[in-house]
Amino acid sequence: MILQTGTLLKKVVLCFTIIIISFSIAIASDEETSIKKFYGFGFIVTLPDNVRVERTKGPDFELYSFNLNSKTILRAFSGNFPNLINPSKLEKTSEINVNGLATKCTEWLDNNGIYIKECLIDLKIPFPNFVHFAHTNLPSNEKTLADSIIGSTILNTPSASFSPM
Repeated sequence: MILQTGTLLKKVVLCFTIIIISFSIAIASDEETSIKKFYGFGFIVTLPDNVRVERTKGPDFELYSFNLNSKTILRAFSGNFPNLINPSKLEKTSEINVNGLATKCTEWLDNNGIYIKECLIDLKIPFPNFVHFAHTNLPSNEKTLADSIIGSTILNTPSASFSPM
């Protein structure tokens, strides 16, 4: 009986030790991959801490460059009249739902063999109507990151301080 109690005690201590180590690893992982929200004109996206955004305001639109280690991995336009690229050869078009927002994505290779993807998200509000994302020729890890930023898009009611002329 004493032997069984000692073995049981060792198992309980081992379980607690595993739980504490697992919890510590989870906390360290969360710190390494901490995320932040970026509030754009009409939309919000979730970004890892190492992605920086440059914003350019126009009279009735905004442009964004999402940069990872000083390299632009994603560009975006928020406004009512997106300038869509007309691909010479369509590879794939899909209509999807991004967090309740109707989205049309188009992927293709241009005449030089460069991969291009653009997604037009309908914000379903009077102003701005759309957010238009595009990225080109990224390595797979950066493409995955750019696509995850697009996929995190949610509606942000525009600020009263930003109004069209």
